[in-house]
Amino acid sequence: MGTAVTTRMIQFLRRSTIFRQIMADIFSGTQDYTTLKQRVAGHLGMTLSDFVTSVLNVENPAVAKPRPESVTAR
Repeated sequence: MGTAVTTRMIQFLRRSTIFRQIMADIFSGTQDYTTLKQRVAGHLGMTLSDFVTSVLNVENPAVAKPRPESVTAR
């Protein structure tokens, strides 16, 4: 995966709202392992998209910001 698994996990948690919620539910005990596979499969398309984006380190497209208007001193 190009780097340490923990590093990728943190990057993936930052990028994927779905993965972040699943992990939070696992750690809080509200997601049991018997339905985890179903839940992940239900979100597979978006999760894979987030994963690929994370692995490739693709950033969101930059948004052009308006230039601040210059203030002239009088």
